[in-house]
Amino acid sequence: MNLTKMKKKKGFTLIELMAVIAIIAILAAVLVPTVSGYIERSKKTAIITQIRNVVTAIETHNATAVGDNAIDLTKPLKSIVSNGSENVKLEAGFATLDDIDRLAGMTCNVAIEINSDPDALQYIDVASNGVIQKYIGKTKTYTYSSSNGDESSKDTVESDRK
Repeated sequence: MNLTKMKKKKGFTLIELMAVIAIIAILAAVLVPTVSGYIERSKKTAIITQIRNVVTAIETHNATAVGDNAIDLTKPLKSIVSNGSENVKLEAGFATLDDIDRLAGMTCNVAIEINSDPDALQYIDVASNGVIQKYIGKTKTYTYSSSNGDESSKDTVESDRK
């Protein structure tokens, strides 16, 4: 018997291993930005869904409210959700306080504006922790401070919404 035929090839050559690593690196370079884009979009979608839930609850409450029991739309969302105090308007069943915290210091009017904006997904900036940072509205741009959640606004420049 021939000794070289008996000797079987064991393992891969260095060239084969380097080719596999190169292919994996190329796939990773293509997929990582795509996946991070999906994550960003899902955070924005979660914010918009939460806003729609809050706006539906506010509109339902105001449709059935009598007298002074209606919700003041200029107040921050956090002030109308039940947290144990007696002067709130809505129970916390439609949203947890953590969900409302992700909406920062947003007022009811801004939530209603975002809810009615079909292109809101394009004009919302969300932090990595899922908290809204900025919304470019049709007439005003709203920014939210990460430290205290306060809302500030300025007139929207037409080029901002393009």
